[in-house]
Amino acid sequence: MTDTVDGIPLFDSISPEQLGSINLVLACLSDGPRDTEPTLRGLLMRSGVSGGLVNPRDCLRFAIKLGLVDETRGEVRLSTLGQELLAAASWPPYNLLTAAQGRRLLDELVQRPDFAIPLGRLLLKMTRRRDGSLDIVPRSVPLRRDETQSLHAMQSMCAIGYSGGVLVMAPEAYEAVIDVLGTSAVVSEEELIRVLELQRRRAVEAENYVMDLEIERLTRSSRPDLAGLVERIAARDVAAGYDIRSFELDGSDRFIEVKSSTGTYLKFVLSRNERRFLEEHDSTAWIYFVPRVHELPSLSRPVLAMPNPSSWINELATIETQDFLIEFPSTIANSGAGNAEVVWLPRRVGSNPTASTQSGHSVGV
Repeated sequence: MTDTVDGIPLFDSISPEQLGSINLVLACLSDGPRDTEPTLRGLLMRSGVSGGLVNPRDCLRFAIKLGLVDETRGEVRLSTLGQELLAAASWPPYNLLTAAQGRRLLDELVQRPDFAIPLGRLLLKMTRRRDGSLDIVPRSVPLRRDETQSLHAMQSMCAIGYSGGVLVMAPEAYEAVIDVLGTSAVVSEEELIRVLELQRRRAVEAENYVMDLEIERLTRSSRPDLAGLVERIAARDVAAGYDIRSFELDGSDRFIEVKSSTGTYLKFVLSRNERRFLEEHDSTAWIYFVPRVHELPSLSRPVLAMPNPSSWINELATIETQDFLIEFPSTIANSGAGNAEVVWLPRRVGSNPTASTQSGHSVGV
């Protein structure tokens, strides 16, 4: 999936150096939803005060594409992600991200292929330091255009700084990026082992969290007998094709495959074994997606629970080597659900899950 704004590659509608100008949009919508046209006029006024940094319409489209703004019937409002960035803002000036905004936005951008792929190539060209940081001397290594855009975007998000003629990525920024990119951007055996262990730990934390949610669901529904039987199958059989064995209220099986991400961009990989199991047990199979898994044991976003997955996997899956990449519209995990722990995506046989979710525990239980 290519990230575009009206058919234009993501960073061709607004330059990476101007990422901070999304604060113009946040400021315009800070008091609540507005019609699109008045919002554009407000952006034009604020942009003029800030030195005319961006075209207002491009800026708004960019914010929508990033998932910061939802647009419905000519009205625009901040999404959950947009509200989080607003809370971390500090202006004037409107053209700079704060470090907190940069880290939060980085978590989202690194989920997007058009940003992550060139960023991964850029990391492979950077030099590893003993303190865990990375550096690169400008113009010392040939960079492709999209790699240069990723570099500039990282600077705008305060993830890469300039010191003594060298561009330096701090260890914490590298950890955040490698947490998502995984083994594709590592060089040394030591890095590989560390990343694999991090992925294993994240997976276990997500599975334990989902198991606790299932125990709570069954206990609250007056089935403590079933709650006591919920099991993390992955602990004893990694080839089972699913992670958690839980139950419906009538005692029938609920087989759960747990997927997680440090962001909210709804994308994950299914192995052939996992896909085969989900297809063979479609009526009793679920996928639970845990966003922002690094926040555990508490989460700022609800878990997404998706039933009978084989009915929509075929429409979303693309083959990558021996696995299947499942990628949803980027807005689905940013649609917001208050403080609900779980958003149940209703059973819709033969159609894709959409962002029109139902919060709480009333559907599919």
